[in-house]
Amino acid sequence: MRLSTLLLTVCSFCICILALSTGCEDEKTKQQAMLTGRWELVRGFRNAKETETLAGTYFRFEEQGKMQTNLPLGANEEAMDFTLDKNEIIQSGPMPIKYTIQKLTDSDLILVLELRGMQFEMHLKRTSKDGSAIPGETPSETIQ
Repeated sequence: MRLSTLLLTVCSFCICILALSTGCEDEKTKQQAMLTGRWELVRGFRNAKETETLAGTYFRFEEQGKMQTNLPLGANEEAMDFTLDKNEIIQSGPMPIKYTIQKLTDSDLILVLELRGMQFEMHLKRTSKDGSAIPGETPSETIQ
């Protein structure tokens, strides 16, 4: 009788773990889908003070784990890999950059990062849901 109780407990535990891990993947997929698209800066802060130096900043995220940004401004705007881990976006590259997602809705995204000892907070609005070019954009601004 004890062996069957132990077996039942172990099986129940495994089923719970499987259900929880599937739920986590579903949540990550939903978050990835919400992030996908083009986002443009509407307000920027450096060390908690509003700044105009971030004007023109944009991000474009694709479902395939590719992103494009012009941050830091004037940087090479080639598509690069990124990973999404809970509320963090890690931009791949020789010097990976970690952005913390403070808010993500269908139309608003707030990202925070620390760069060169300064804290930046970017309030962005979605301008395109699928990441495609916006009328008036030059073709070089689209992810390849």
